[in-house]
Amino acid sequence: MSRSSSVRRTKSSCLPMGRSSYGPGGRGQAPRRGDLPDPVPRAPRGAATWDGGPVRLSSQPGRRWTGARRGAPGRGPAVGAARGRTARLARRLLRPGQRLMRRLPVSGKFAVIAVAILVPLVATLAVQALSVREERAAAARAREGLAHLGPVVELRLATEQARSDLTVAGAAPRPSRLLLREVDAVEARYGGGSGWPAVRSAVLRAEPGQDRGAPQRREAYDEALDALDAHAARVADRSGLSLLGDLPTHLLVEGMLLDDLPSALEAARDLQDSALDDRPGAEDGPRLDRRGLEDAADRLAERTAALRTSLGPAALPVGSADGLYAALDGLHQRAQGVLHTVDPLDAVVSARQDLGVDGVVDEADALTMAGLAELDRRLADRAAALDRTLALQLGGTLLALAAAAYLFLSMFRATSQDLARVLADLEAVAVDAPGPRPVLRGRDELADLSRGVARTRRRIALLLAELQRQGARFRTLVQSSTDLTLVTTREGVVTYVSPAVGPLLGADAGAWLGSDVLGHVVDADRPRVRAALAALPRAAQGDRTVEWRVVRDDGAVRVLESTCRDLTADPSVGGVVWNTRDISDRHALQERLAHQAFHDPLTRLPNRLLFADRLEQALLRRGAAGPTVLLLDLDGFKDVNDSLGHAAGDQVIVEVARRLVACARSGDTVARLGGDEFAVLLEDVHDEATALALAGRVLAALQDPCVVAGLTLALRASVGVATADEDVRAADDLVRNADVTMYAAKRAGKGRVARFEATMRDSASERLDLSATLTGVVHRGELELHYQPIADAAAGRWYAVEALLRWRRPGRGLVPPCAFVPVAEETGAIVDIGRWVLATACRDLARLRRASPALADLRVSVNLSVRQLHDPRIVDDVARALGAAGLPAAALVVEITESGLVEETGLVLERIAAVRGLGVAVAVDDFGSGYSALGYLRRLPVDVLKVDRSFVAPLRADDEAAVALARSIVAMGDALGLRTVAEGVETLEQAELLTSMGCPHLQGYLLARPLPVRECEPVLRSGVPLAGRRPGAVRDA
Repeated sequence: MSRSSSVRRTKSSCLPMGRSSYGPGGRGQAPRRGDLPDPVPRAPRGAATWDGGPVRLSSQPGRRWTGARRGAPGRGPAVGAARGRTARLARRLLRPGQRLMRRLPVSGKFAVIAVAILVPLVATLAVQALSVREERAAAARAREGLAHLGPVVELRLATEQARSDLTVAGAAPRPSRLLLREVDAVEARYGGGSGWPAVRSAVLRAEPGQDRGAPQRREAYDEALDALDAHAARVADRSGLSLLGDLPTHLLVEGMLLDDLPSALEAARDLQDSALDDRPGAEDGPRLDRRGLEDAADRLAERTAALRTSLGPAALPVGSADGLYAALDGLHQRAQGVLHTVDPLDAVVSARQDLGVDGVVDEADALTMAGLAELDRRLADRAAALDRTLALQLGGTLLALAAAAYLFLSMFRATSQDLARVLADLEAVAVDAPGPRPVLRGRDELADLSRGVARTRRRIALLLAELQRQGARFRTLVQSSTDLTLVTTREGVVTYVSPAVGPLLGADAGAWLGSDVLGHVVDADRPRVRAALAALPRAAQGDRTVEWRVVRDDGAVRVLESTCRDLTADPSVGGVVWNTRDISDRHALQERLAHQAFHDPLTRLPNRLLFADRLEQALLRRGAAGPTVLLLDLDGFKDVNDSLGHAAGDQVIVEVARRLVACARSGDTVARLGGDEFAVLLEDVHDEATALALAGRVLAALQDPCVVAGLTLALRASVGVATADEDVRAADDLVRNADVTMYAAKRAGKGRVARFEATMRDSASERLDLSATLTGVVHRGELELHYQPIADAAAGRWYAVEALLRWRRPGRGLVPPCAFVPVAEETGAIVDIGRWVLATACRDLARLRRASPALADLRVSVNLSVRQLHDPRIVDDVARALGAAGLPAAALVVEITESGLVEETGLVLERIAAVRGLGVAVAVDDFGSGYSALGYLRRLPVDVLKVDRSFVAPLRADDEAAVALARSIVAMGDALGLRTVAEGVETLEQAELLTSMGCPHLQGYLLARPLPVRECEPVLRSGVPLAGRRPGAVRDA
């Protein structure tokens, strides 16, 4: 058994590196399926798997990694940055090659490309040929080794047979000298080397002798077998049989010649030796070593299984080794039978008779011969295949080289010829050679280039012809142009002048040539022209435009505009080009337009823009005394326009402007701001007395009679005076102060002068805040109506209620109408407010009428603003309010102030008549506070006369004048057929006096205060407080 380990160590050196056997169990174990190399390498855990896109690696093991395709969400700025770096690296790497290719001619480029292609191709072909030759030589060496190995294997089988004959009972042992002759024959034919002395020595010791028994001779045979196995391994290693690449051939060599078959025969010998290795018994005789025999049988089964695996269908044809397998299986079965024999002596006899290995050795000899023939056939086929591969590779490569060389040379020749023709065409373009040239035929880039060159030549010819025509046209235009063209040096010396200098400047062209252009410029413009010339070389756009004046030979001054361009570097020009045109007419027009832009076309006075500019300059120059502004607005100018027409109004405006200029100082600025509004700017005014004196002179000058359209008019104006103080920052501030002051003068009675006070600014701010807040006051629901009853004292009942407007302003409480109605009238918000008052008052009256039968004839009085009467929708608003409330027209009385009526004529009076035509009564409110002319009152379309409270308040029985005046007003109303209502009745004495005068309709705090509609209803239900009083009750009291 000791030789097994030595044989295994020897054979392990013949196996491929890193593989001593087919399995982890070592020699003699069958290779398992899992031990064979996997034809498809498996991806390790954590490796990348490909799904069609570029692979992204992940650091997490066991996770499937997917490729990031174009447009996938995984792509980010890092990918773009990486691509940018790759592109820059590629350009940097390609730059040397590009420089080399640009330096070489076309032939050099093709030569470099040919060398770059052919050298690697030839090198690859040489490497492939050498590789095939090496494989062919390896196959030849393997065949030589196989030829040497065949006799060695036969000799080994003969040695196995001799040893078997020595151990089998009844078998004639083969003489060892016969083996020696075979050893000598193999050595003489193939050369033995270092292994043969050991084989010869072992065979000689196996000769029978006096001191050599069967055990010694078996050991000698075993040593001979070990020496043969070692020699076979060396032959297989040197000839390359153990390193054959294909798996079936490798299994055949290892299984049949070197490893598995010798191991199986060794296991069979071990089994036979175990049968002969009996133990001495007691009285029964020798006994069988069952334990050793069982181990030998197990080893035989194990080696038989390994042999079956290595000599499977991949190594030998099917059925080739069936005889050997049957012999080995039979030997194993006989061993099992011996082990199951109960009688020890019978077991010994059966073992010696049944466990012979002759059949196994014979089958192994037959299989070995068949395996050697199969190996030789495969090696021959391999050598033939390598020869065919080499021939195909050489032939295919040479054929490809020939085809490539043919195409390469054809491309080189075609490219060289085409490039030569294209260069010739380009040279013809450069020298402008006449006549057409042939164009290359083809579809490649050079043919396209040739066609492009031909098109370019035709285009150049057309452009040259066009250029010649344009040159001729340009010369004609320059010669006949009215614009002047000059060419000067940078210092201004004239080197060329166009013929237009004669018609334009009345000068001879020869007089300008060689002269300094600055000598023709007027003195005031010369510095500007010199600066433009000096700045030309530094101009960013290359052009400079300059205006300059020149004196014609006839003394006239012309304004010229020149566009200068420095073309000194242009050899065809060599100087500064002046394209000059006469802009005298345009310049005069611009001056006129500028004057019109800053002056009033009617009065020729400065307008608002020029006045604001001069005021700003005055504010910047102000010292201890700031400038003063007088703002003047004519009173009643609208009546002049409406009655006499706008032409008459323009005459008035012109006359007012003349008188203002006459009153102003020489340094003052008189301006018309627009309409009938004028302003005077006074500078260096150290006290307001000077400004107020000027304002007084203006008012006095305006009072002089003015004849317009055959009529003599006395003009009046309101003047506001404002002086700049530390609060004035801009011109608008001072004008605003003067405007506020002027409106204060109008509110104070017109025809007067007012000086600015700080409280006026606060009042104006408050009015501005009011006007802004009043916008949308109706929609916000902040308005409400209070109602003051009007009594019919004679009948002892309520005659009507007057709707009085109140504004519940957030944060301010209830605001009376006198605080916001004037502002609403100025801003126009009174129109929406009045429309709401009409609708609300009619709706509340309808509810009051329905609440009590005693109030069925109650009326409501609503105040109408003159601004409302200017609205064309006023009649519709009244009709809509009555219709929505379901009231008759007689239930509504509209009140209009006396001053508003007498100041308005025409359209407004027509609308009052239209409202009255609906059936609505019209009342004159505050009668007696205005003109109160009986004739004027007779022409007004009114029904009710409301006596102003200023006539009612002083009424006392002992004041005969007050009583007489009130009595005359009541008598006037009676004479005109008007109902009279007295306002402001606060005492019983006043009520009795008015009743006694024939004025039964009374209104005032004596009767009732203004109340909301909910609180007013109980008052109306309770009746008139004066009902039942007898006349003279006051005097009695």
